[in-house]
Amino acid sequence: MSSEEVTSEQEDNWEKLTDDGGVMKKILETGDGECPPEGAEVFFHYRGRITNTQAEFESSYPRLRPLDFPVGLGKTKVKGWDIGIMTMRRGEKAIIRCQPKYAYGKEGHTGVPPDTACDFEIHLKDWTQWRRVNTLDEVQKKIIKEAPEEHYEEPDGYVIVTLSYIATLSDGKEFDKRDHIQVTVDDDDEKLPKGFHLALKDMRKCEESLFKIESSYAFGSEGNPSLHVPPDATVFYKIEIHDFKNPQTWDMTTNEKFEHAETERLRGNEGFKDGNYKKATHLYDKALEALDALDQLDD
Repeated sequence: MSSEEVTSEQEDNWEKLTDDGGVMKKILETGDGECPPEGAEVFFHYRGRITNTQAEFESSYPRLRPLDFPVGLGKTKVKGWDIGIMTMRRGEKAIIRCQPKYAYGKEGHTGVPPDTACDFEIHLKDWTQWRRVNTLDEVQKKIIKEAPEEHYEEPDGYVIVTLSYIATLSDGKEFDKRDHIQVTVDDDDEKLPKGFHLALKDMRKCEESLFKIESSYAFGSEGNPSLHVPPDATVFYKIEIHDFKNPQTWDMTTNEKFEHAETERLRGNEGFKDGNYKKATHLYDKALEALDALDQLDD
């Protein structure tokens, strides 16, 4: 191809972000600083337009508050956002042009027909390596070591997790530490606050992360005298998950289904005796699911 034979995209300073050209970028206003790493919480406004007609189908600006999500982790339907935003800097405004498989694909979206290319004018307002857990400002997360790709599951409620953790106050003073212990997610434990269990359900096997938990999801206005945690204290937990397994009845033999149902029933009985009726109900339901799976085999 001669130097004169260039595409209009090249003439307009478009940058190819994927090898197949499915995501292109054009900078409208430059930004400053570093680009957000994978897992960072990004805050941005955007306008979505159909590429061919430039008809606008969506905008975040009427909501006033910027959109936010952890970038690069596949948490958004638009794959091109993960790819494009990770190349942007604070304050940068750019158009991220996404071919259908990087936008809304064969399903389409409100105002977007199936198999349609889209332009997203994105203004990256800010980013932080702390990201919200379960949309809560009171529990935030910073990933220290990513889980391997093969470990994609997060622990379900009342699953037993093997983990290690170190707990500190805002001044760095350590108040608790446990190594390779087993913890039941969502179980009652005076040493482990509500925010700790929310943190566990946002982790994967072999992941290590730091969590910042505000007092309302930690030990509240009373603190925890036994741990020397003062009232209204923000606490930090560095947690590493070593192992857990979410039981899957479809992957069990007949005997394993019976054993699993009995195990969950007995665990439910323990929760009932302790007055933890939510736990008991959850585990009884799990036992019934295993028995239902056996009935389906009989059918």
